[in-house]
Amino acid sequence: MRLACESTDLFAGAAALIANLPADLAANCNPTKPLPFLLINGTADPLVPFNGGKSTLPDYADNVVSTQASLEPFIKAAKCSEQITRQDLPDRDPNDGSRVILEKYAACSAPIELLRIEGGGHTIPGRRTPSSRGAAVGAQNNDIDSARAIFDFFKRAGSAR
Repeated sequence: MRLACESTDLFAGAAALIANLPADLAANCNPTKPLPFLLINGTADPLVPFNGGKSTLPDYADNVVSTQASLEPFIKAAKCSEQITRQDLPDRDPNDGSRVILEKYAACSAPIELLRIEGGGHTIPGRRTPSSRGAAVGAQNNDIDSARAIFDFFKRAGSAR
């Protein structure tokens, strides 16, 4: 996310998973051009709070802004309207305790999207979390494959070459 904020011209698009902007970086994040941006975050992440607050990551224990505030610099750079379309994606694993909602920001000059993992923890959707980490990181979503979702986003955005 730091690179997308500070070196926008080097990238055709960016994606981040289970991450929010650190509060100090968010205050200075000003992409220099519209940049296709996808964020994939769980609403029940015990390490990186979806609504912002103190991160409890082993290598970063400081304040992060909310998922929405993490998207704001990219929304602003892409001049999106305030309209958001929401789509419930298929619940392919009804036993994983989570659901995926795709949120797309409207009228943007570059696509800005959020894959909101309702009930999801600090896990990469579609990639099994080692059982030793289980409860400490929260629910593992199995409804989407994150790598495929990112590739498909870049392909739709014209960023995959």
